[in-house]
Amino acid sequence: MAERITKAVIGQRYFVTGPERRKHPMVVAQACEKNRGLWHCITHDESFQNNFQKDSHIHTGKHCLVWVCFDHGPEVP
Repeated sequence: MAERITKAVIGQRYFVTGPERRKHPMVVAQACEKNRGLWHCITHDESFQNNFQKDSHIHTGKHCLVWVCFDHGPEVP
């Protein structure tokens, strides 16, 4: 049985939709140990400002999560 919630891996490529509705390519990097950022669900192209939003989103279904550092961009969670 496949895992319901997976974490992004270093080098994984994905697209995120910007405010102008364009897709922007992203690449997951190694974690920097800073704690300033937000969670993003790669599966559904949705970002979460807090853990409550993230936890509500991942309650059902399959999801691949990435941590988006405010200083460095997407990182391994």
